[in-house]
Amino acid sequence: MNTSTSINSQDLNMMPAKKFLLLEDSNINVKINFYNKYNFFCTKSNTQCIKLDITFTFGLDLKVDMKLVSSIGTVSQIGDISKMIIWVQDDAIRNEIRSCTNYLQRQKNLNFAISILKNIAVTIEERKLILQMLILHSDGCIQYKNHLDGGVLIVYHTEDKKYFKSHWKIQFICATHSAIDCIDFTVTRKDVLFYKVVKGAMDHLVSPNLPFNVKVQHWWTVMLLILDLTKSNIT
Repeated sequence: MNTSTSINSQDLNMMPAKKFLLLEDSNINVKINFYNKYNFFCTKSNTQCIKLDITFTFGLDLKVDMKLVSSIGTVSQIGDISKMIIWVQDDAIRNEIRSCTNYLQRQKNLNFAISILKNIAVTIEERKLILQMLILHSDGCIQYKNHLDGGVLIVYHTEDKKYFKSHWKIQFICATHSAIDCIDFTVTRKDVLFYKVVKGAMDHLVSPNLPFNVKVQHWWTVMLLILDLTKSNIT
């Protein structure tokens, strides 16, 4: 069954009181693209079970496949989840948030998984918007690519000089159940003037949990400082 409606209890037909209450929130930014449910008999536990195959879209384009196995509850709800498999369709994002999806699979709580993945989707979209802003205003000097360790590698360089490299990765903190930006910069210290000029803004950006508008402000400050230096031919 293919759908594109906002997620709700009728779509899933499963609403245990303790585990799936968030699915009734009409403001949740999650859509169901594919949904299939069928019953089977589990010989290991000697019980009737349900298997659910669901494809979600979180935010604009974070597509995630989930496979759930649960014991049968009442007509309108399923029992406890005994197995959860989460597969992020985008290869780069899957690699970046693998520790998070592994943790969610161990928790076996659909409501919790949806809440966390929604927050990660927001963080990914914020990063994408900032990267688009940097590229638009850098006159071709900004380039980025997927990093082997997850996240993106950002490089600002001109024909004769590399100003900085930055590794921007989204990390999931199990203790606080939060997704945070993990940003680091590489700047040539022997370029003393440039290092002193941009150090303040970069120090702010390496702090986690910055609001989106603050991240935009500090990235924009870095850009303006570089542009001022190049225009004045100081570098």
